[in-house]
Amino acid sequence: MKKLKTRAKDYNDVLNYIRKREVQGKMLVIRPPYPLEIGTMEKDPQELRRVYQIGVKEARKNLQAIKTYLSE
Repeated sequence: MKKLKTRAKDYNDVLNYIRKREVQGKMLVIRPPYPLEIGTMEKDPQELRRVYQIGVKEARKNLQAIKTYLSE
């Protein structure tokens, strides 16, 4: 139960950590260019495929940045 009480703070702390590391150039973050508007328990194969394809597209757009980051 204790974790449930701090869940929102913990989540926000992680987001802040990620943003900080990204700005410092210590973490490469690839995210969708817009909210995906999909539930966390989505089961519809078409919806899952739709958001998967968004991820593939973003990865392809960022491929050079990914290669550079991994080679550092």
